[in-house]
Amino acid sequence: MVPGNLAIHHRRDICSFGHSAVRGGGCDGGYFHSPMTNVRTQYREAYAPRTISKALLKALVEALVDFKPGLPTRSRKIKAKAISAGKITELEGPESWKVTDPHSSAELEHVRVELLLTAAEHRSCELHVEFRSAHITLGVSDVDTGWGKGVFEDTLVLLAALGISSKGLNERLRKAYRLLDIFQNVLLVLSVAVFAVWLSGKGISYLYAFRRCSSRVSCRR
Repeated sequence: MVPGNLAIHHRRDICSFGHSAVRGGGCDGGYFHSPMTNVRTQYREAYAPRTISKALLKALVEALVDFKPGLPTRSRKIKAKAISAGKITELEGPESWKVTDPHSSAELEHVRVELLLTAAEHRSCELHVEFRSAHITLGVSDVDTGWGKGVFEDTLVLLAALGISSKGLNERLRKAYRLLDIFQNVLLVLSVAVFAVWLSGKGISYLYAFRRCSSRVSCRR
């Protein structure tokens, strides 16, 4: 995938909501409300796009396989999905980074890596990283585990270590502007030097001739 509009640096959204609707077992198959409410909290960060390589995808998957080992999870599941023109592939497990192998890198449109951390039947925390042509997004969805914020913040650190961060992008832009300023200063110095050489040579005679010509016109008037 080729980077698109670099104007998108990053965006962070945090929201939470609850739901208590449970499928009823009555004859009408309706819904009833349970006093137990599951609270879902979502965290999201968006970055400017960048090309995803197999090395980057492999490093990301391998880091997520052993991500936050101290959490009391009942199960862990990691999977990846790749989409290109007319082709979709999915893989699960530690080698899911190979999901892009059947695809041409030039035609790759979308890559998604997911990690599902389950604490109990209705308590889980899921994180996903998506690579698209227009942006990269990190999303964390937490349902009653209390892990969401920690998972989100640690994933930000992980992505930054892999070179995916808004700070890294801004730093590269600052370096580019500093190089541009240096280049402009060098051009200015060269221009002054060239003008000085011109003055020390033919430039002085041209200026002297122009001054004499101006004096004669003034005298005639």
